[in-house]
Amino acid sequence: MAAKEGDERREYFRLDDILPIDYRPLSSECSDEGEDQSIEDILSKEGVSPCLARLLKSIDDKLNLIISSLEREGVIAHIPQTREVNISAGGVRFNSDQKFNSGDDLRITLGLPPYPYTMLSMTGKVVRSEKCGDGDKIYYDTAVEFVDVDDDAKNDIMRYLFDLQRKSIGKGKENKP
Repeated sequence: MAAKEGDERREYFRLDDILPIDYRPLSSECSDEGEDQSIEDILSKEGVSPCLARLLKSIDDKLNLIISSLEREGVIAHIPQTREVNISAGGVRFNSDQKFNSGDDLRITLGLPPYPYTMLSMTGKVVRSEKCGDGDKIYYDTAVEFVDVDDDAKNDIMRYLFDLQRKSIGKGKENKP
C-alpha cells in the first residue's frame, strides 16, 4: 500500500510498556544541586587547559565504565520509579509531574528488563509537554527525542523492543483456538 501524503513515518517502531524511568533537566551552568552537565560541556569552556581536559575526560570515561559495570552487577541498586512509557530507539514518551518547554534538555535514565535491569542513561530533547488530566490529577504528556545515545544503548533498546514484540505475538497465538 502506498503512503499517502501527510502520513507519519518514524525511523523506529514504538511500543507501550511500564519501565523504570528517571528524568532530570540538564542545567547550562553548574549549581549547588549538582545537576547533570556533560564533561564535554564543562571542558569546552574557554580557559581549560587541553592537557587537563584530556585527563578529566579520561577519568570521567573510567568512572562511567565502573558505574555501568556496578549497575549491571546489581551493586548499585538505584532503580527509578516505574511509569507507563511509549518507547523507541529514537525517544520516549511518558507522563511527568512537571511541565517542560519544547527544546529543554533532559537526562533520561531508563531500566530495561529483565531484572537486574540494564540501566541506560542518555540525553534527550523535549519535543512536547502537554497538560493532561483534570482536578487534582494534573500531569504532562512529555515526548523526548534522544539526542545523545550511544550505539550500544540504542541496540539494547531495539533488542528489548523486539523481544517484547515477539512475546506479545506468541501470547496472541497461544490464545487462538
